[in-house]
Amino acid sequence: MANISAFQRTITDFNKLQEVCSNISFDVLEQGLSNLSSIISERRKSEENKTKKISAVLDQLKREGISLNDLIDSSDEAPKRASRGGRPALYQYSAPNGKIKQWTGQGRKPKPIQDALDAGTATLDDFLINKPQQ
Repeated sequence: MANISAFQRTITDFNKLQEVCSNISFDVLEQGLSNLSSIISERRKSEENKTKKISAVLDQLKREGISLNDLIDSSDEAPKRASRGGRPALYQYSAPNGKIKQWTGQGRKPKPIQDALDAGTATLDDFLINKPQQ
């Protein structure tokens, strides 16, 4: 993402662009101009097609007597996908502030667990909430 914004800053600032282009050959600059022109042309066509499609859909809705508010209202009534719910916590540990916290075992290990593992003072099984019967 940082590269994109750096490129945007360069290409939209004449002085920066001139500085960057000062050591580039004319052939390379002309190829870059050709590429940018092609990209701009494709984007314009794409936007025009999108605008035409939107206009066609709006015209069809008008012919059918359906307003945008009707569509918005009906989308609220559409069935919502059921959420999977959260994963149950498998591990429990004491946070540095003394509070007992839980971890599902997904993602990075919490720092207190990782510190104990690195120090060799505990194993991951020591943090299990439901320890197996022996």
